[in-house]
Amino acid sequence: MPVGILPTVFILPLLTRRFGLNACITSGCLANVVLCTVIALPDVCGHSVALIIGLGLGMFVALC
Repeated sequence: MPVGILPTVFILPLLTRRFGLNACITSGCLANVVLCTVIALPDVCGHSVALIIGLGLGMFVALC
């Protein structure tokens, strides 16, 4: 099973039951905006792979 499907299958149903679908969608959109803003900074462009992995894991842990 691909790693990208794991949050959808296991974590998302738990989060939507606990916080509601609107809260999950809103927090995901805000996290996406923050991530895209940070990646767009000139100092970060050279290290974007490490940043994407780090922030992705950070968002994953924050939502759990």
